[in-house]
Amino acid sequence: MSRLCEPLTVSSGGGYNLAIKNDGTLWGWGSTTSGNLSQGTMDSTLAVPTQVGSANTWTAVSAGYEQTLGIRSDGSLWAWGDNFYGCLGLGNTTSRDGPTEITGP
Repeated sequence: MSRLCEPLTVSSGGGYNLAIKNDGTLWGWGSTTSGNLSQGTMDSTLAVPTQVGSANTWTAVSAGYEQTLGIRSDGSLWAWGDNFYGCLGLGNTTSRDGPTEITGP
C-alpha cells in the first residue's frame, strides 16, 4: 500500500483527491471517470494513492468537479480531465486523460 508522507499540498474534487509530496511527485485516488487522475482510463476507481505520471516538478494542484489544474516548478500550467465548455483552457472541448500544457497569451 502506498503511503503519502508529508504531503506538500492536497486538493479534493468531485469524487477524487490529489496530493503533491514534498519530492514534487503528484498522487491521486478516487474516481477516474473523466480522466482527472491521468491513469489512461475513464471508468474505474483507484482505492489507494497512485502516482500521476512520472514528473517530480509539481508545485500546486487544484481538483475540480471532473478536471484538474496543476502548476510545475518552471511556472507552466497544466490541465486534464473533462473539458466541458472548454474549461481546461486548451482552445477546444476535447477531454484529456493526462496532463496537457496550457499555452496562450
